[in-house]
Amino acid sequence: MPQAQVSRGPEKEIICLEHLAEYELLAGFSWPTQPYDSGRDWDLGYVVYMFPNPKRPPLGWGHLALAKRTSARPGCFDLSIRSAVADDFRYWQMLEAVLTCRGDATATPISWSAESGGRTPEGATIFESRLVQQGVVEGGIVTHTLNGVNVRGAFGGALIEARALYAVIMGLPERFAPIEFTLLDDLRMLKAGHRLQPGGTKAFTHAGETRVLRRILHTGRGIFPHEYWTDTTGHLLFAISDLGCCVLHPAAEAHARRLVEARPVRAMRAT
Repeated sequence: MPQAQVSRGPEKEIICLEHLAEYELLAGFSWPTQPYDSGRDWDLGYVVYMFPNPKRPPLGWGHLALAKRTSARPGCFDLSIRSAVADDFRYWQMLEAVLTCRGDATATPISWSAESGGRTPEGATIFESRLVQQGVVEGGIVTHTLNGVNVRGAFGGALIEARALYAVIMGLPERFAPIEFTLLDDLRMLKAGHRLQPGGTKAFTHAGETRVLRRILHTGRGIFPHEYWTDTTGHLLFAISDLGCCVLHPAAEAHARRLVEARPVRAMRAT
């Protein structure tokens, strides 16, 4: 089988699979015990680490929770998204969304609603940062409403939402032709020219057990290149980019909050 290569940049070392253990990012991670079944509902949680450079401390920590449910709309599923990322001042950026997607190979988005905003270290909502979003896709046109303002954008070919991409990746067969698509990023930005393709395999050892992992590469305009690592049944274990990584965790939110609370709070500079 082809072997995946460790990523190295021309100027600095880039986050890669080997860093997960080396920089102690696997605390609480355990291998899935059941094969992934794309036909079932599921709940997944990931701990988020934001790194400018793997040799420096993280700039942020957080969690991402995804829940897939069969939709009342025939042939579709609903994806609930909850995410929160804290910086080293302990200010949190929150997102809650529900996305309805077709049950096709690229989880084509149909509609969504979302609310996002910031919270102080004490948990108070920062109202000036609150954003309310709705969106719908019809006939190659995305109509997006942000705080009551409508914006329309056109796309060609496949359209995949950034978090629904996790469901797409877990549903990919062992061998697949490269997928060209437009990325719906942050539920409102259309980024054309994206591509998913196989990236080989690699043996990875954790807790004394070695498994063969599959790598899926994601490149495109307006993002750092990503690599997604799944087990051979399809479970998405790690999502890694030049900016940071997401690690599958059974108690992601609680673990992320412990990480944030364990770090010294950076003082805000007076202006």
